[in-house]
Amino acid sequence: MTPVTRGRVLLIVGAVAGLGLAATGLLRGDQGSAPVPGNAVATVNGTPIFEADYRRAVSAVSADRRSKQLSLEQRARILDRLIDEELLIQRGLELRLATRDPRIRTNLSGAVIDLIVARADAQGREVDDDTLRAFFREHRDYFRSSPRLHVQQEGDAVVTIPDVPLPPAKLRQYVGVAAARSLLGAKPGQVVRSSGNTYRLVARIPGAVPTLAMVKPAVLAEYRRRAGDRLLRTTLDQRRARSAIAIARERL
Repeated sequence: MTPVTRGRVLLIVGAVAGLGLAATGLLRGDQGSAPVPGNAVATVNGTPIFEADYRRAVSAVSADRRSKQLSLEQRARILDRLIDEELLIQRGLELRLATRDPRIRTNLSGAVIDLIVARADAQGREVDDDTLRAFFREHRDYFRSSPRLHVQQEGDAVVTIPDVPLPPAKLRQYVGVAAARSLLGAKPGQVVRSSGNTYRLVARIPGAVPTLAMVKPAVLAEYRRRAGDRLLRTTLDQRRARSAIAIARERL
């Protein structure tokens, strides 16, 4: 079972507030005869509801209600909602919604990707400085700062461009996409006309490559991102190799 989400909190809060069904039998102790593992608070058709998930749900509801301690009845209702959730999930699996519903398929595949990337991120946190320096040397141009363009607006139009070098993204805000694209390809001194306005490229300041110390957080983040992409691709390739996949190419 996943950590408490906002949607689950709202469901549970509603139950605690009396908007849902009352806890059915949980306060009377008739939970059934099936054994409950030591790390769980209940089982539903053999599937455990882990104590850690239950505690998180209780804490989330307590925080939402600004209450330090919930009553036994309120906590029983929280568990009742977690049981309801597990019953719904099991029914969804019986109906094969994970393979039939496009939205659920998208959410499920996205969740698996997140798990794979999180594992890669955890491994990336242990990267040593030598590895990070080697990665930075190999991809130095990726971290190069954007070039800046010093552009002046000519003619009788009101000057709206600051008389300072600007990065391309900022320049586009002043002159528009078409003019910015032409200015990026222009040479210093060249005039560009666009949408009735005239612009002259005064100077082009090339982007600079920073030192590793200046951009180390960005380098580490990019290293982790690429590690996640590699692990995801490796995982998919391995599963493809172990899977039976048939393609009707004549229908493509």
